[in-house]
Amino acid sequence: MQAQATVLCLQDGTDLNFTTRPQTRGIGVIGRNQTGAESLGLHLHSTLAVNADGLPLGVLQAQFEAPQPRGEEVPPQEEKKSFRWIAGLRDTAALAATLPNTRVVSVADREADAFEL
Repeated sequence: MQAQATVLCLQDGTDLNFTTRPQTRGIGVIGRNQTGAESLGLHLHSTLAVNADGLPLGVLQAQFEAPQPRGEEVPPQEEKKSFRWIAGLRDTAALAATLPNTRVVSVADREADAFEL
């Protein structure tokens, strides 16, 4: 990354569906269909570093979560889904501090549109 003029740190999340693997343990509920049937799996949130041409340079972070059904209580900020975007931005800022001659840009989609961020 030190040899690059610009490094883009791309954050995004995806769901890994294991509904057809009923013996899998440690998974959560990633969604429900129109009949209310649950989809089981993991949520992955990652930050991928690429150069300006899109060449992969490395993975800054990858978080897996087994989502559980929501309760009525509001979780602390660090436990909210939106916090993963903040954590990704912090990782990007830490990387930028180690690359003084490289412009490091954090890129996130509209799901990162959170007040705290």
